[in-house]
Amino acid sequence: MNTFNKRSLELINNIYNNMSRHYPQYNCYINKEDVSGSISIEILNGNNYVNKYYFYPNVISGNIESIAIYGVSIQGHYETISKSKNIFGFKVSRISIITQNTMSPFVDIYIESMNINQ
Repeated sequence: MNTFNKRSLELINNIYNNMSRHYPQYNCYINKEDVSGSISIEILNGNNYVNKYYFYPNVISGNIESIAIYGVSIQGHYETISKSKNIFGFKVSRISIITQNTMSPFVDIYIESMNINQ
């Protein structure tokens, strides 16, 4: 199973804490996905999903390699991130919307290599 390095885990926890603080009207949860090694941040309005962000590690370095966004406003997320070429302070190297061979469309984002040691 792929795992994140210490610094990547800290960055994901900081993103989660910032989301929780900036969106108090929503319920935010963080989950470790055992099968893929990913970590997800879920944002709910009551019992309804708003968005779910999956963070995936690089198999060699443990750095954050990609992020997938599911939920509402997929096109809006895609447009905003495509214009800024940035997500959560990470530079985006590639972005697309995946609609085929999936139960739910999502924004697929690859970030530039991170220079993180640990």
